Amino acid sequence: MSSARKESHVASEKKRREAIRKGFDNLTMVLPNLDVRHARSEAIVIEKSVEFLRLLEQENASLKNLASQNGIDL
Repeated sequence: MSSARKESHVASEKKRREAIRKGFDNLTMVLPNLDVRHARSEAIVIEKSVEFLRLLEQENASLKNLASQNGIDL
């Protein structure tokens, strides 16, 4: 691999890692059920994201059911 090609690869990989890190940082800011002491663990951030999304799905289903019971079609 040529030097220029290697440098390009290294730069691309660095940019990819920075984008992933920024994404995880954004998730840690919006997750209410995340203990900030564990916020740097990507596995925990993903786990807590799934938990939160499942909670939102349950709340959404409950609200739709309540609306339906009150004659509101969604």
